[in-house]
Amino acid sequence: MEGLPQGAAIADAIRRRRVRTIASFREAFIQSKRIFVGGRASENLAETYDFTAMDRRSLLADREGWVVKKAFGRVGDEVFVGPLHGDDEWRELVSEVTRRAATGERWVGQRFVNQVPIPTPWGPRLVTLGAYVLDGKFVGYFARLSEKSHVSHDALVVPVFVQGRPVREVA
Repeated sequence: MEGLPQGAAIADAIRRRRVRTIASFREAFIQSKRIFVGGRASENLAETYDFTAMDRRSLLADREGWVVKKAFGRVGDEVFVGPLHGDDEWRELVSEVTRRAATGERWVGQRFVNQVPIPTPWGPRLVTLGAYVLDGKFVGYFARLSEKSHVSHDALVVPVFVQGRPVREVA
């Protein structure tokens, strides 16, 4: 990030031990998809439900309308997008997640949101956005560009820092 105007602020935050690359346990729940469980948390979020409370028959009958994911995952690990799987494979995935959820693993079912690809120099890509917080204040976001309908380790990550606007505290 050399040459960015935020470079000095980032270096200062690192010196003051205000930068974390691994979230502390006290922030684990806020990063978990389970925080969104209970239907529609806002008009900007897809419906999300605790997997154990979902009707399996409906989940199987409407494969194209659902995503099943581990409640505390990262970068697309163990995210199963219904439209990307055939009926037989989806049935096996739902059975396996049901088995694992019965052992205490936490999973969610989330309504599939169809994304519109944008043109890029590498061909059409889908965009997922996330926030950057520096020293407790929102300072920008990142865009993950991927060919598939969910982010994975092979996504291109592009940081975008916000300038010219006051930053606000993040709770």
